[in-house]
Amino acid sequence: MPIHPDHRYYARTSRERLASADLLRTSAPSLSLYLAGLSAECMLRAWLPPGEPFDGRHDLASILARGSLLEGLTGRGVQKVTIAVKGLTLLWFNGIRYLPEDQVLPHLKRLPAYRKMSIGRKAARIVLTRAASDALAAATVIMKAGEVR
Repeated sequence: MPIHPDHRYYARTSRERLASADLLRTSAPSLSLYLAGLSAECMLRAWLPPGEPFDGRHDLASILARGSLLEGLTGRGVQKVTIAVKGLTLLWFNGIRYLPEDQVLPHLKRLPAYRKMSIGRKAARIVLTRAASDALAAATVIMKAGEVR
C-alpha cells in the first residue's frame, strides 16, 4: 500500500512547484504549465480531509469540491478560487507532462483564448509562454487561498 504524504507536505510541495514553474515560464513554458497545474493540485490536496483516499484522476474541480479550501473564504475569495480552478482545468491536464511542446499547442488552440493566436514557429513559443503565465496566475490564486489559513 502506498504511503501518502502528510497534508503539510502537499502545501510545501505546492510552493516549490509554483516557484519552479515561475523560473521556467519563458525557457520551458510547457514544463512551466505542467508544474503550475501540479502546484494547484498539491494545494487542493492539502485541504482534503484526513484519511481521504488518493484519487489519481487529477480532477482539480473534484478535489476542490471534496476538500475544505473554500471554507472560511469570503464570497470574493470563493469566486476567485473557483474561477482559477476552472481556468486551470481548461489549460492543464496531468498527461501534459508526456507531450513535447509541439503537441501541447493543439490542446491550447482548441481553447477560445488561444484559438486566434498565430501558430507559426516563433509564435508557438509566445502561445506556450502565455499559457504558462495564465496557469501560473491561476495556481497562485489557489496557493495563496490555501496558505491564508
